[in-house]
Amino acid sequence: MMDSVPDHDAEHRGGAASAVRGFGVLAGANIIGQALGFAALAIVARRIGASALGNYNFALSLVMYFGLLANPGVGYIATRDVSLQPGRVSSVVSESISLQAVASVIAYVLIVTLAPWLTPNGQARSLVPIVGLSLIAGALSLDSVLLALRSRVPVAVARVAGQVVYAALVPILVTRTSGPSPYAWLNLLGIAVTAAIISGVLWHKRAWRFITPRPSALWTRLRRSTGIGYSVTMIQLYNRADMLLLGYLATSRDVGVYAVANRLPYSVVTFANLWIQANFPLAVVTMREDPARFRADVSRVLTAATVVAIAIACGAVVFPSRLMAALFGHAFSAAGRPFAILTAAMALVLIEAILSNILIAGSRDKRYAQIVTLAACVNIGLNLVLIPSLAASGSALATLVTEALLVVMTLVATRSIVGLPRLDVARLGRGAACVALMCGAMVALGTVSVWLALFAGAAVFAASAAVFRVFDPALWRRHQ
Repeated sequence: MMDSVPDHDAEHRGGAASAVRGFGVLAGANIIGQALGFAALAIVARRIGASALGNYNFALSLVMYFGLLANPGVGYIATRDVSLQPGRVSSVVSESISLQAVASVIAYVLIVTLAPWLTPNGQARSLVPIVGLSLIAGALSLDSVLLALRSRVPVAVARVAGQVVYAALVPILVTRTSGPSPYAWLNLLGIAVTAAIISGVLWHKRAWRFITPRPSALWTRLRRSTGIGYSVTMIQLYNRADMLLLGYLATSRDVGVYAVANRLPYSVVTFANLWIQANFPLAVVTMREDPARFRADVSRVLTAATVVAIAIACGAVVFPSRLMAALFGHAFSAAGRPFAILTAAMALVLIEAILSNILIAGSRDKRYAQIVTLAACVNIGLNLVLIPSLAASGSALATLVTEALLVVMTLVATRSIVGLPRLDVARLGRGAACVALMCGAMVALGTVSVWLALFAGAAVFAASAAVFRVFDPALWRRHQ
């Protein structure tokens, strides 16, 4: 079935360092992809305007809600099963793909049928059938197979390739008169290119083949996935509520302003998801076989994530409006305030992702479901109260409060698994000093150039963190 199976024992011996190196591969590809995505979005925002961009993001959020019918918990359970039993990869993935493919087609038919009653205007309505195809493309993606088998480089290459194709065509096909439809098609094309490359790699390596699943096996997998599926549904309900409620309670322009304000902060969420993808298979094994090692790794990673979160949150408040105008045009300078608030919220996601990963890998599905249900309810309630008076800034505040609540609740819940993490106070103190130096450099150079201030701030933080040894080298060194 496979030419070779990754040495899981070797990775286990590497502890957090193996996960960090795997994260580094995916994060490097993500940085390239994000840079291309930002460049493309800057062009699109200037050419089609806030309202049209808002309609695209409204359609995307609506489609993502219907995508929840595809039971995203199936993918998590499949990854957990492959991590513990890599020899069953073909049967596990075949069952998972079959369930998700059928569910995504049903979800697509429903969203296209109901779009006339759920969208606020004709432009948003016309985008739903295009954006909705991403549900089917996502369900058929096989990158989780390679990630579960710790083969991260092909995934990284495929993701960059998809972004390159998408970004290269945006300046050609998206014009001031084209509207958002070409932008929607190009996003879908990027997903398709990535999926095609990954499928080619799997075929070449013979790492997986489709095995027709038995109905009883499908039912068992669906039943086992219900707990995590419910949790992920609540997370998506929370993550996408802001766009939809802004579309209903405010205007398309407010949605567009919020979308660009959220673009940079949301990249932090992407990095958090990459950490889960890189660490989840290892965490499943390590917490069972070497709990003491796992607890030590968690403390190291949480210390590093806390320093990075502080740096991100502080850096965002130096000149947010000027940054938004420089990126997307002066028409989007109003995105500065929600950008600063959302950046602080997304910085907390770095911490919350580490803690939630522990709960899921530790099979605490029911407890995690309770946490995210409460968070979703709080977030929706705050959006309903704050959007009418504060528009995009109100929705950003709702996100910040909810993320803070999630960090507290997941921290309490993980104590039964890893105890109370022992953060390295000395490293945190040195990290805070580095953040202060970073902000000082940004303020000093901000009057000259926003871009110079950003690059200088990042350079000062990186250099001072290296000098003061803020980050524990055990995070990336191989265990001897």
